[in-house]
Amino acid sequence: MITFVTCIFVTIAYAILVHSCTALLVWVTIVGTGAGILGLAHMIKGHKAKTPDLKKEKDETKKNRTGWKIKIATYFLYTLCGVYFVCICCMLKNIKIAIAVLKTSACIIMHNVRILFMPFYSAICVIVWTALWLFFFVHLISAGNITQPKDGHQMKSIKLSLW
Repeated sequence: MITFVTCIFVTIAYAILVHSCTALLVWVTIVGTGAGILGLAHMIKGHKAKTPDLKKEKDETKKNRTGWKIKIATYFLYTLCGVYFVCICCMLKNIKIAIAVLKTSACIIMHNVRILFMPFYSAICVIVWTALWLFFFVHLISAGNITQPKDGHQMKSIKLSLW
């Protein structure tokens, strides 16, 4: 029950947050993702500077290609960051529409809090239905007497005595 109440509270708080500063949340997420890709590329590039130069160590070149792999990964991440930036620029109109949809959905959740209680109500219905089903199933199973065969048969029979 505490989990359910906490979930409802967090959902309402998030809806208020989304309603009040939707654009800020969306753009911080988008810029943060791009910055994360760029930061990862810089981190890998910094790691490459710490690895030994493979041109100087000719014997190690055939055994260890770490520097080459790090260089390829760095270029891949820089390219990915550029493609990400171009995609963001191409989808500005769609992002503005998504911000409007998020703001509208936050308004709906804030005005119709009873929607949040639907999973709780359905869980109660399932629990009650299962309990009733088990009760009547056990009653049905225990409502008869098993009779032993008298003619040497192996087949036992159940004589129902429901009432």
